[in-house]
Amino acid sequence: MPLISLPFSDIVLPVSDRVAGSTIVKQKAHSPRLSVDEQSRAVHLLLTVSLFAATEQGNYGPALSGPGFSDYQVTLVADNNTAVNPQKEGAICYIRISPELALNFLTKEPVPMPVVENGDSWRSFLDSLPEPLALQGDFFCFLRDTQPVLMRKLIEDHIQQADLMGRFA
Repeated sequence: MPLISLPFSDIVLPVSDRVAGSTIVKQKAHSPRLSVDEQSRAVHLLLTVSLFAATEQGNYGPALSGPGFSDYQVTLVADNNTAVNPQKEGAICYIRISPELALNFLTKEPVPMPVVENGDSWRSFLDSLPEPLALQGDFFCFLRDTQPVLMRKLIEDHIQQADLMGRFA
């Protein structure tokens, strides 16, 4: 029997432009490599970001290469320092930015976390909130173990949320 050709397309997503003065460089993230660290409950997504000239209309022009215009790599990490809403496809809600502070991802405002004696202030803080929350690393592992996951959408959503956080600027 002949080998079956399966239809698929590579993941290539536009991310934030790089701007220096009046120079605009367009960017696309692509070639994701996914790895899971079971011990720390972290998922690592290694991406390559390619640079492109911007046309006068602000569209993607030719790929840029040469000195100062090399592709670069970005590693995104989904771990338990981020809380997500498991009822909204893992949308990011809070990020622990220090032992005393969390960042509300929607408002971009820092939120003080209460100090807990002999406990985990991060978990106590999250437990006190009214919305449904799960730790992001645990959420990814739960999906891996229990759900038929459309990996493409999960990867694209994660890249887009990281872009909103300025990871490609």
